[in-house]
Amino acid sequence: ELFRALVAKVLPDGLWRLILSCYIISRFSKLKKWKIYVPVLLLFSVVVLFSKQFSPNLNFVEIIETKQENFIRFAEHQDAGSRFPLTNMDQSIGGLLKVVPEGVVNCFIRPLPWESKNIIELPAILENILVFIGLLLLLKLVIEMKVVIVEEHKNFIWFSIVSVFILYAMIGVVTPVSGSLIRYKVTALPFLVIIFIYFFQNLKLFLNLDAKLSPYVLSKDRLLHS
Repeated sequence: ELFRALVAKVLPDGLWRLILSCYIISRFSKLKKWKIYVPVLLLFSVVVLFSKQFSPNLNFVEIIETKQENFIRFAEHQDAGSRFPLTNMDQSIGGLLKVVPEGVVNCFIRPLPWESKNIIELPAILENILVFIGLLLLLKLVIEMKVVIVEEHKNFIWFSIVSVFILYAMIGVVTPVSGSLIRYKVTALPFLVIIFIYFFQNLKLFLNLDAKLSPYVLSKDRLLHS
């Protein structure tokens, strides 16, 4: 049990070291950033899923499942008012594919406005609404190709996006209480803020450039048609 507790503590640290390693490798590599981040994270996921094949004490999925069950029992014992249901994990690929997206979504949307029973949660609800609106606007800008990421900035943007996803997945999968969720996900907010600032600042530069080029394009069209 002591060894399993140690593994449970080391797993998040190892994941952070992995993400930082991706950042360092990308910093000095000429490969496209996604070709570094995506394969490394997929490899880590495979190791986590099949870790029990190496040793029963290294069954990472079972450790995460145990942490989820302990947190749920603790919340029920304390009769936490902001408790919400979580999908129970099972030690399979399908089980993880179900709970990881749910965990990420929970971090983005909870506490829900109609579930709030405490005025202290109102700032968190407002924050969720602003983040949701920001994500919709960001998605719209990306689809319309109104943002361009400078090559030298891509590494840090990838690092920030992956960090948010990993943090939200780890927190959301095991946390069934809105109050705890609010506290834990604060660690991801700096990365979210960086992403929003970069993309919306990028849009501002794009619009300014577009405004500067418009007279030139118009004058060129007039010359062509004259």
